[in-house]
Amino acid sequence: MKPLISISLLTVSFIILSFSPANFIATSVKKVVIDIGHGGKDPGTIGVSNTMEKDVAFKVATQLGSILEIQIPDLIRRYTRYTDDLIPLAERARIANKEGADLFISIHANASANPDIMGTETYIAGLSSTKESIETAMRENQAIAHEKNKKIYQDFNANNNIDFIMAANRHNIIRQKSLQMAQLVEYNFGTRTINRNSRGVKSADFIVLYKTAMPSVLVEIGYLSNSEEEKYLNSEEGIYETASAIYRAIRDYKEYIEK
Repeated sequence: MKPLISISLLTVSFIILSFSPANFIATSVKKVVIDIGHGGKDPGTIGVSNTMEKDVAFKVATQLGSILEIQIPDLIRRYTRYTDDLIPLAERARIANKEGADLFISIHANASANPDIMGTETYIAGLSSTKESIETAMRENQAIAHEKNKKIYQDFNANNNIDFIMAANRHNIIRQKSLQMAQLVEYNFGTRTINRNSRGVKSADFIVLYKTAMPSVLVEIGYLSNSEEEKYLNSEEGIYETASAIYRAIRDYKEYIEK
């Protein structure tokens, strides 16, 4: 029994040291960090008409920021990148943690070998439960291949479920808030955005979510491997509607937390 007690105490200590109390017991949402996926020499997934994930993510993220500036002017907004630069995954989380953000939203676009698949998905940190979510996480985590310092990811072993279980335990403190935000994102995509197909809320082993210390979600805004959805996400209408759906989710989440 003694080894079990030691492990339990170690886990509790790890949780306490990994999170600022202000983040997981926050009763207000004053600052949001918007993470723009990929960048620089890492284009992310590339669509059937050569649309780069890094570009469409940038357009949607900055449109989201503009809407927030108008609709919720007292909400502080920060981006993890402001230009077409490669920002390490761990650095993205560090930015959010250093800023003391109350909410972290990572924006990406998806891909599939099946060109007929389309729709949005919103992820929270946790063990991947489906083949598709595993493939999505592996594809987004592959961004570290473009980074110079890979030693910082030694505590995140994609071949060892213990790492993911530890991450899931850490995130249980803020999991319910992350889940609430993810559900609001998909609700707005599924019911408030024209002709969008919500594929639901899922969990997966994303490094960028694993290292954040506040309610965090990763939004896959659509499949660039689907020509119809790629065209939509390249249009002014698609960019605005996608950003607007995420904005409404932030607004609703903020109201929910502050009430």
